[in-house]
Amino acid sequence: MSQKMHEMLADAIAQHDAPLMGLASLLRHADAGEDLASIGQVLLQRAQAYPNDAHAYMDFSTVLHLTGEHEDALAVQAEAIMLQPHYTIPAARPQPGLTLLALMGPGDLEANTPVEFLLQDSDVKLELLYLRADEAFPEQVPAHDIMLVAVASTEANQPLLALLADYVSNWPRPVISHPEQIRMLSPDRVPAALSGLPGVAMPLAVRVDCSALGRLAVAQLPVSVRPAKGETHWHRIETPAQLAAYLAAAEGVEFFVASAAGDGAQALRRVVLIDGEPCVCDDMRRHRPALSAIQQRLNLPYLCVDCAELPGGELLVVDVSNAKGSFTDVQRKAFRDLLGRVAAQWTSISCSVAGASL
Repeated sequence: MSQKMHEMLADAIAQHDAPLMGLASLLRHADAGEDLASIGQVLLQRAQAYPNDAHAYMDFSTVLHLTGEHEDALAVQAEAIMLQPHYTIPAARPQPGLTLLALMGPGDLEANTPVEFLLQDSDVKLELLYLRADEAFPEQVPAHDIMLVAVASTEANQPLLALLADYVSNWPRPVISHPEQIRMLSPDRVPAALSGLPGVAMPLAVRVDCSALGRLAVAQLPVSVRPAKGETHWHRIETPAQLAAYLAAAEGVEFFVASAAGDGAQALRRVVLIDGEPCVCDDMRRHRPALSAIQQRLNLPYLCVDCAELPGGELLVVDVSNAKGSFTDVQRKAFRDLLGRVAAQWTSISCSVAGASL
């Protein structure tokens, strides 16, 4: 990025109450060669100069997440949400085709569905509304055509999802991704939910404390382990020494542990499923029926599946989430098409109800 463009960007984001940049825009600037640390410094100075500028806090929080300063990022994000729980990402095109309200939870970059990326460069106006389990939910929300529960099925989000189930139960607009289904994405629930699907294998996972993990893992090595809270990545443990080192470095007190099935499996792939259609690369096309069956069984319109092919041809499922993705133009088009179908169905139903009441 040229010095002149850098100065223009710095001047723009230094302005009091400048529009929210958002995660997708900040990453785009980083890809263009802009230094995120420099952007963060401008945002910090703006927040210090204007303590009520929620946009500055929220964007600074995002920069801190992107640069690996997660504890500070969460603290700044909490300040932003306290100042203002509602944020708007305008449509990229002059005339918005739809307005999507996304109910969000506080947390890191994997705490919510990556909806900003899915709507990048689209005609959809995005309203982000951050909710907390320890605060009353608003009676009035921003105007919208469709509502998405974007909260991920993390351990920290479980209380929020439980409350959201009742909050959205009689929503006056169409809702996609219902909280009850999102809660089923917990690592110890997904294997049971997918049990019996033809062509699909997923090791059972159990939740254990530190001492139980040590006993169970040693007896069943190799295993896959991840903390119950925080990090969402699985670690393969093959030896007692690896287990001891993992436990010594782990910050959690509870863990999910599963058999490390998959010896001889092909390389892990990330597949995004949108409304029953897998967005797959060539080497995963033969698993389309199994992937579609996974989405049908879990009953969520947006899913990200980390998987691999076993030597016998089965699809090994390692992880399922509503908060990850790979973000291609194909996926963006599929998500926009999903919103269009939902809006059209809602309009059709509303017209039928109105006609019947005449």
